[in-house]
Amino acid sequence: MKILLNPGRTLAYVPIQKNGSKTYTTSFLDAGWIDNGITIQELENSNIKTFAHIQDPFIRHTKGMIEWITGQGNEWMLDDERLHSLLSTALFDVHVIPISFTMPEWLLKKVHWIPISDKLVNINSDQRKGQLVITNELTLDFLKQHNELNVKISDVLEHIENRASLRDRLNKIKERHETHSLQYMYGVDLGIWYGCIPYRDSVGNMYHFKEFLDNGFIKC
Repeated sequence: MKILLNPGRTLAYVPIQKNGSKTYTTSFLDAGWIDNGITIQELENSNIKTFAHIQDPFIRHTKGMIEWITGQGNEWMLDDERLHSLLSTALFDVHVIPISFTMPEWLLKKVHWIPISDKLVNINSDQRKGQLVITNELTLDFLKQHNELNVKISDVLEHIENRASLRDRLNKIKERHETHSLQYMYGVDLGIWYGCIPYRDSVGNMYHFKEFLDNGFIKC
């Protein structure tokens, strides 16, 4: 796992696949951050402020699965009903493996998590309560709080035009199939996601959260 350090060695960014890692890694490197400048072991006992991004784990799963499917040229799998249950819960590569499977517990707790969504609602701020905020804004605010003012964030756009429609198809497949095992494997990630307060994803009542909420597995 490569960890990026700012020039002053006061901030550490942990890139996580399908959580904005391309965009933010590119932006931080352009601002002079150090690639792989510290190990996880060195980070554990340091005073360096560590941060990373996280999005709805189920959205990440869909995006990661479609990236794998298109990368392997396996779009046909979406048409084969015999594979739909597998596609609904599979963890084929690093783009969908739960964050909690790749980080030690102490690092999960040490990280300042910044939520990724295009529908983040500010629910605590008196001045901006109910207003939408974007992840780049949250990231820049965090950097400014730690006197890092040189970063300019430029989105790295996907160049595969049909991915959005393929994601919609996979989401519909997932709605029709059992996803208990996926919910179980993403349990820690979901806890982190819902801990990103004072911001809440305004689409948090989608099908893949409803059962968790109804059964008390997640406290909001």
